Amino acid sequence: MDTDVNPCDSFYDFACGKWSKMNSIPEGSSYYSTYREKSESNLLIIKSVLEKEISPGDIDSVVKAKKFYKSCMDTDKIEKLGNAPLHEYMESMGGLPMLGDAPGGRWDSSSYSLEDLLVKSFHMTPSTPMVHLSIRDTKQKTYRFELQIEQPEMDAFLTSQDSEIYLNGYETYLKEIFLALGANESIAAVYAMDIVNLEVDIAKILIPFGEGTSGRLSVNELQDLVPTKVNLTKVIESIYQSGGFSLDRSNRIWIFSPEYFTRLGNITTKYPERVIASYIVVKTALSQVHFLPKIYTDILDKLYRVFGFTLPSEQRWSFCVSTLTDRMPYVSGRLFVREAFLEKEQTYMLDVANRHKKVFMEILNRQSWISNKFKKQLVKKAGAMEFEAGYPKLVDNDRALNKIHKHFTVYDSDPYKTVASMADAEMIRAAELLKRDFDDNPWSETPVTNNAYYSQSFNTVVLLAGHLQPRTYSHDMPEYMNYGGAGYVIGHEITHGFDFNGRLYTKDGKFVFDLWPSEDEENYKNRVYCFIHQFNNYTIPGTGGTKHNGMLTYNENIADNGGLKIGYEAYRKWVKTSRKGKEENRLPRLPYTPDQLFFLNFAQTECLIGTSAFKKHWIQNYKHSFPRVRVTGMMQNSKDFAKAWNCPVGSKMNPADKCTMFQ
Repeated sequence: MDTDVNPCDSFYDFACGKWSKMNSIPEGSSYYSTYREKSESNLLIIKSVLEKEISPGDIDSVVKAKKFYKSCMDTDKIEKLGNAPLHEYMESMGGLPMLGDAPGGRWDSSSYSLEDLLVKSFHMTPSTPMVHLSIRDTKQKTYRFELQIEQPEMDAFLTSQDSEIYLNGYETYLKEIFLALGANESIAAVYAMDIVNLEVDIAKILIPFGEGTSGRLSVNELQDLVPTKVNLTKVIESIYQSGGFSLDRSNRIWIFSPEYFTRLGNITTKYPERVIASYIVVKTALSQVHFLPKIYTDILDKLYRVFGFTLPSEQRWSFCVSTLTDRMPYVSGRLFVREAFLEKEQTYMLDVANRHKKVFMEILNRQSWISNKFKKQLVKKAGAMEFEAGYPKLVDNDRALNKIHKHFTVYDSDPYKTVASMADAEMIRAAELLKRDFDDNPWSETPVTNNAYYSQSFNTVVLLAGHLQPRTYSHDMPEYMNYGGAGYVIGHEITHGFDFNGRLYTKDGKFVFDLWPSEDEENYKNRVYCFIHQFNNYTIPGTGGTKHNGMLTYNENIADNGGLKIGYEAYRKWVKTSRKGKEENRLPRLPYTPDQLFFLNFAQTECLIGTSAFKKHWIQNYKHSFPRVRVTGMMQNSKDFAKAWNCPVGSKMNPADKCTMFQ
């Protein structure tokens, strides 16, 4: 805290001022925050377990996790192996044409197949060149998984107005990569230029966001729509077969921007097969660049510097734990919760969540702007809302965890081959999900994740163990801090069930476009416009006066507004019922009341320092308001905050005009 700041002038600076002065942005990064502190603390907990020796009680998937971590950390071995694993992998994809008969090459044009290349690429990374393939979790109760095909994400610099300097830098990067792989200089230069031209042409045919069509098609319909120059049916069939599943031509595929694939056929006939093969093989092989010798990350860092950035310089252990958490989410979740989340905390959190639900139902009932008949329908939806806390049962299911990772092999002598096996096992697992159409775990995020979420289709709030850690929650903290942290989070996610999108789903998870009566709809939208206008008028210090984006963030701002209100009222109700009105003890040596500390603890979960570029990037891309704006806007809209901190009407933190949704 910075007690030199008046909390009624700037509550964010009061809450976070001292933290901002005492912390600095890590080298190679663009920001640091209390949110990041907690995320890194979660990784450290997993690290401490992974570094323990393998014990007889470790199940097979945990043994694999510990071996993977050890393999990932062995950078000396990665350097000693040099290009050998990379060359072997490229040959398994058909070889890199520019290398001729040298290791990594041995490309045979007679066996070239674009479809086979895309499938092999998908075994290493879902972000395959030319086509992005993924398994889509529909979150529907009737069916869960379907294959999703969409256009790839391409770097914006490929078609930007000032692209020349970036394209030159990118061409130099590719040439240096090819030289490192063993190509001679003249051939490397030719291939680098060809691949840059190919990528620019692909970027030019991308369908701008919001302009393309999308829909669910059968395999037959998909092939009729897309010319046979790119045989997507063959790609899909091969993916299904990886999981032991024969594709039925009536199977439904979700496709985004099919117009892109129609155009792609012209690109694939414009360029020689050797160029297309080189593009896919190199892009795929380098997707795991951190498992290659340092020369490759050094070359990548040079490219970053062309764009005015540096390659993030996280510690190796952090990279290895993060990779494991992404690739083996429920194994890492098992390791985490057994160290950092007790079973009794799960029971406690579910009880607290249900208390918050009851409070929200009371809040809904007193909304005079909603018609009485429709209000009853909304209250029923709130009453039907369910909660999950901490972690799913899957993390304790030895057999299921081992089955999920049965195709993953750790090669003690080859870290690159190990991560390739991990990616391949994931692809097979994804294909198995398509075959079974159900999962052992219905959660869409992992226990370690520093987050919580609301599922519209299941009308369920999920509170992840990784989020329910100190600052947000601890059984050692007073309840006014827990309610200001976890309580706010619960209220925030409950409100998402009634934000601009969530409000169109019934209590059973059915989407109904015209669910709201016209008068209630108009009243709702007027309140949304208030939030948009309010958050459009904030500027962020250190960005040259850049305005905040209220249109991008209004759903999260609505949830923030509701979360703070629900959390605070739930706390006051807990004091009244569980403590018979007796206030909790204050924190030692601090003059603040429990109500004041409720708001203070929330604000301190949002402390952040960042570069000007990072702040601008946030404003342009993130759906949550920038932390300073988030705290300021929430408190300015809260009468409870103004009362707790004795802020007079008309002060900066207590304006007369406020935006509210459910108050």
